[in-house]
Amino acid sequence: MTPKEVANGYFGQGRVMQLATLHGDQPRASSVFYVTSDDMQNVYWLSEPARRHSLDIQQNRLVGGAVVIKEDLPVVGLQFEGEAGEVDDRDEQRNVIERYSEKYGNSVDELYDRIVAGTNKHHLYKVVIKRLELFDDVHFPQQSPVAITL
Repeated sequence: MTPKEVANGYFGQGRVMQLATLHGDQPRASSVFYVTSDDMQNVYWLSEPARRHSLDIQQNRLVGGAVVIKEDLPVVGLQFEGEAGEVDDRDEQRNVIERYSEKYGNSVDELYDRIVAGTNKHHLYKVVIKRLELFDDVHFPQQSPVAITL
């Protein structure tokens, strides 16, 4: 398998990512459940608009993220950088909510309807990935980290 295929599999396998934002000049890290697009260009999560990371993104869209796949040696995980924001497109929202529901077991229609109506306390956000790195000392011990071209 290519590093890109391995990275895509790891994104599917992972459940929680660490999202790094900036509050002024102070870094912050938050843990959020996520899903990705098929092409790995976008990472999505649901969060309340009043959460620190959501407020930070309103001021500075630049973020970093990490997904730990293996918590012991050898190292396996993903790290990325990109720009984040709230998802407003209804078709994109529907598609992502379906993915989210498949992965985490929510009711698609009810969640989507609440988001569209503005009655859900969580909003949908995404990172458009600009740089993705695969750390995989199991499959690519001599190359880690591997830059993944999207």
